[in-house]
Amino acid sequence: MAQALAEAYLRHVDEVLWREEKPVGWQVVGKRRRTVVARFGEVTIERRLYRDEEGESHFLLDTHLGLEPRAVATPEVQEAAVRLAAEVGFAQSATLLAQVTAGVLSTMTVWRIVQRVGGRICETEAAQARAAYERGEVPPPGKRSVERLYVEADGIWVRLQREREKYMELKVRVAYEGWERLPDRREGYRLVGKRLYVHGHKACAFWEGASLAWFTHWEVRRLQAVILGGDGAGWIEKGREVLSQVIRQVDGFHLKRACVRALGRELGERLYAAIRAGRWGEAEAIWATAPRREGQRAQEATRWLAGLLVRRDGVDWRVQVKQAPADARGLGAMEGNLAHLI
Repeated sequence: MAQALAEAYLRHVDEVLWREEKPVGWQVVGKRRRTVVARFGEVTIERRLYRDEEGESHFLLDTHLGLEPRAVATPEVQEAAVRLAAEVGFAQSATLLAQVTAGVLSTMTVWRIVQRVGGRICETEAAQARAAYERGEVPPPGKRSVERLYVEADGIWVRLQREREKYMELKVRVAYEGWERLPDRREGYRLVGKRLYVHGHKACAFWEGASLAWFTHWEVRRLQAVILGGDGAGWIEKGREVLSQVIRQVDGFHLKRACVRALGRELGERLYAAIRAGRWGEAEAIWATAPRREGQRAQEATRWLAGLLVRRDGVDWRVQVKQAPADARGLGAMEGNLAHLI
């Protein structure tokens, strides 16, 4: 009954659009049918095909409904398919959709929907980046005003299928405004105003895309400092060049792991504490006298730490600023966001 009602209603809408919305100069050249899957099953839509003065074809009803060419499902069903596929995969998404709706989509159809949505996202971001960085078209600024923004970045490698490269790195940035203690939790906090950005294409550089993402959310001209956290990856370090008023903090997890790998647990933890607190005399004394461990990982950690000590990098951001907020916490939200969201 819902399918029959929908088809009758859409025929009526197409009639109204023909009488009241048809642009001058457009000609009706016939009617065409298409079938889309809605929550209550397949709906066959019969609508007028128009041709404009340039010979281009149009369906006023498709535009009115927001139906894209070759889309096999309504926007609502497409959104449900994408959300499910992000949680349980393509095959199980198709099974669950069939169980909770009257719409039946194949596994490959769910895959194509996700590909189409992802492609649109990447195309939109690429167009925004070209407008901003090539043509100088500044997007409308965001409305949220904060003095300090906390930014953490990291990457996660995912396996590719039927591609030239076997793996690709998804680069992830989380930005937030501070912390809020959860009620009845001794050590429970949540991030305030968190915004996640994931980068997985080559249409624009990571920090260009990330900057655009927060430029349209926060009032960047009001920012007095950006606290940037992450490991020593080169693409994270480039954030210092792109962002203004950056206070850099090396990720504590990677720093402590490197110290322990290079010097062992006891001396490594002492070195980590000295670096974190900015006690460079103590850190250099430990580094000069401590025996080095053997093995490839220990040698890699030793080389990285040697450069860190030369640059005097790795100090906790709360030590670097003149006056940290009373409720300020250390950075360290990145691993949890990678694990639970990506």
